[in-house]
Amino acid sequence: MKWLMKYILLIVGLASGVAYGQTKVEVITKTITDQFIYNPGYGLKVEGKAATIRLRSWDEKRIKITMKLISKGLTKEVAEKELSYHQYAIGENNRQYVVRNYLLLPGDVEKLSTIQEAIIEVMVPRSINLEIENSLGTIGITDINGFIEIDNEYGDVTITSCSGKISLTNTFGELKLDGFVGTLSADLSHTASQVMNFAGSAVMKTNLGDVEWRESGKIEKVRIELLRSDLSLKGLSFDEFYWQLKTRYGEIVTPRDLAGNKINYGNNDFPTIEVSSDFGKIMIEE
Repeated sequence: MKWLMKYILLIVGLASGVAYGQTKVEVITKTITDQFIYNPGYGLKVEGKAATIRLRSWDEKRIKITMKLISKGLTKEVAEKELSYHQYAIGENNRQYVVRNYLLLPGDVEKLSTIQEAIIEVMVPRSINLEIENSLGTIGITDINGFIEIDNEYGDVTITSCSGKISLTNTFGELKLDGFVGTLSADLSHTASQVMNFAGSAVMKTNLGDVEWRESGKIEKVRIELLRSDLSLKGLSFDEFYWQLKTRYGEIVTPRDLAGNKINYGNNDFPTIEVSSDFGKIMIEE
């Protein structure tokens, strides 16, 4: 965590200088490409540091990797030198392909004077399990069917047209989930989330991050726990679900004339939507 805070301060410092016209930033980039035949049953693990990670499926039985390591500094010489500290690895371990970028500083270097970033783009077969870790960057996943495990901090996550199972942890950022079919488990902190065109079951816990839920397919069961967060849910027929809504100090608004801080409504044979909050507002609209 100590390196993370130093890196944030460095980004702010360089960005401020550029904004006020005080400095010109030199950018040096190194590009790595690799591809190999995919062994069915293998998973893929991507570990990023200040990385933009993009994964999408294609019809090939291969995995294709394009990685760009980027160094931004006040001089070309410094940017080139510190780019050499930016390392990567592409390999295989325990039936899992591994792709990662990381920093390896010499013993006499305590901190960087450049911004180090990475762009990692991976094309994979559609049916594959993914494990992704990232900090100070973004994650984008498109058209994957499998188990997707994500641990992200200080960045955004976008998941589009995927299916299977998602286990997701995100701290400080935004989550956009569109067109997912399957089972979702999400633990969010300081993360605004938007869920659209969802079908399946979900368990979400969010702390200091509002949830916007729009339009859904067939829902099996949803449970949302709001901690100092609001929920806005639109696009569901209120009478086709069994609602369990409760709040300690917040407000509950529904399409029916219902009042109180605890509301149970509907036929309990219907799919259940359970929402609890401490201080937040629960807003349900058809």
